[in-house]
Amino acid sequence: MTLRARIGDVQPRRGLRDTPTGTARHPQLEIGGRAERLHVQVRRSLQRNNIVKTLYLRFPFHARAFFVANHIDLQRLRTSAEAYGWFCSSQHRTSALTIMLSENSPHHQTPPRDQSIRQVSLSNIQDTDAVAIVYDYGSVIMFNIGEKAPELLTKCLHCSEHRLLLDTPTLQEDCKILVDSHLSSSSRRIGDGIILKQMTVEVLKTVAHVLAQSVALDYHGKRADTVLSDFIKMNQGMLRSGKLLKDKEEMLRTVAECNLIMTDVLARVAVTDKFDIAWKDDHYGRIFDKLRDDYEIEERKEFLDEKLRFCQAELKYFLEIMQNKKSDFLEWTIIVLIAAEICVSVYDLIWG
Repeated sequence: MTLRARIGDVQPRRGLRDTPTGTARHPQLEIGGRAERLHVQVRRSLQRNNIVKTLYLRFPFHARAFFVANHIDLQRLRTSAEAYGWFCSSQHRTSALTIMLSENSPHHQTPPRDQSIRQVSLSNIQDTDAVAIVYDYGSVIMFNIGEKAPELLTKCLHCSEHRLLLDTPTLQEDCKILVDSHLSSSSRRIGDGIILKQMTVEVLKTVAHVLAQSVALDYHGKRADTVLSDFIKMNQGMLRSGKLLKDKEEMLRTVAECNLIMTDVLARVAVTDKFDIAWKDDHYGRIFDKLRDDYEIEERKEFLDEKLRFCQAELKYFLEIMQNKKSDFLEWTIIVLIAAEICVSVYDLIWG
């Protein structure tokens, strides 16, 4: 099954109440019966001038998070995406790439060679467009998914990567986003969705940042579970045979795997760092903290740390066993050499 089939055909979980026509309702939201999309006025203060940007969003707005690779070359991905006529925007400090996927792009089937890239921005998202935020550590967050957008993004990922980690990645997080301007707080969790007071580009990036960390923690947690299962097998083998079944090279590879998990979580996923947008504005900071609490980022990170600490303790135990076995072998070797020297000396005394 292709990545397109797994991403594009997956059905969202029904956490919020949906009408038969697919339009989500909330007691505090006043939406016409025929309304198919929410028109949100997004006001952004730019450095040089003030512009009112209009963002057209599907209602309910869906955010879907996937983990597709252990590393994504964002520069190569950007080159591939721009070849399809998509607008790309880099987030340098967060190592993320924002892509506006347009199924109506005249270049989405045949990439242009000598033509200039279409100048678009997040201000004119259409009903068939989607926004993807791709992180270099492997998370892909897609908003407002269209029918063809996942397939086209998959082509770009295959062009930018020699090998994807998962040929058919499964949906890790599926979050519905509602907008209620009358909400008393900045955000509120309800079922499988989130209610926000307003939807801006900064909010979109904040939600994506938390979802990206969530699916990354799931992946690295599974890596730690694999290491733990290896230790269980080693202990069971020692219980049956009384011998250590792994050699030193395999143990060292396990040590390297544990170290890589810790490095990826702390340095690349950066679950202990606060998002730049959340640092700059208290409003987005509250949304960021609320989402981290809702998705239990801190608790899951602590649980992963517990797994890694247990793995390190097991590694220390088995390495000490291997060292003791080596020490015993050296001691017996020395005893044999001393005994041989004594025998030679006795032979010289008697027959010399």
